[in-house]
Amino acid sequence: MYRRNPPLFDPTLASSAFREWFAGACPEVKNEDDSPKIFYRGQRQGHRLQARLVLDSFTTSPEVASMYTGEVGSVFPVYLSMKNPLVIDDHFLTFYDLMAYLDYWNDGITHEDSVKILNFLVSRLEKGSLYNFQYEVRRYGGGFFEGSDLRELRKHWNYSEDEPREDQESIAENLAVDTFAFVETPAFKRTLEKLGYDGVIHLDPVGQQSLEKSSGKRADNIEGIYDGYRDYEWPDLGTDYVHWTYRPLSREQVWPALLYEEDSPNWENSF
Repeated sequence: MYRRNPPLFDPTLASSAFREWFAGACPEVKNEDDSPKIFYRGQRQGHRLQARLVLDSFTTSPEVASMYTGEVGSVFPVYLSMKNPLVIDDHFLTFYDLMAYLDYWNDGITHEDSVKILNFLVSRLEKGSLYNFQYEVRRYGGGFFEGSDLRELRKHWNYSEDEPREDQESIAENLAVDTFAFVETPAFKRTLEKLGYDGVIHLDPVGQQSLEKSSGKRADNIEGIYDGYRDYEWPDLGTDYVHWTYRPLSREQVWPALLYEEDSPNWENSF
């Protein structure tokens, strides 16, 4: 659970090393006055920030971060330096949507890497680490896909690089996977680097009950979360709330923030 107030001012911001590190950062990691925005990451154990799968995830909401700490974990405040992130304004994507974001039809992601993304998801499914398949994979028009549908999509996509088969098109257009699962594949990260991105920012679903239990606050009083997605054509994609998740490609883009509760001086004049 998050038990401390957000930092108001961190004196490391005044250092020339920090200014050089943060120079050229994109608007998404800044406040309205161009000061560095604070981000948070929750983890269940350890006193140091630990790597998570392929890309670390951060949020602007300490309450959302607290959902991942359990009873004894910690929430870490950090600054992020991203200059050119890919922004995905969806919390679920069809496979065709993902390929469009990664410029598949314009010499972006290679066919080999697109297959590797599906291989990675099928591998997670078979190992039980795609932890709740009915939560992470949904069907257009309502209802859930079975694990065999993801395997079938992988099978057809693997053998139809040029012209997709009709049954493959149906699955690729009508099966939606949690964006979170897509972006944690090594081939996704590799493609971002190839396309010149240095991170990804995407929407993530937030359950009201879990959020309120971990934070001890009513969801309506929490900043940084937004009303969930609703679409009559995708009824199973509905969620209570969503928030933006920020994922830099490198740990070098993460700067630990110190917690200070003094009044913050004017940021521009603090250097």
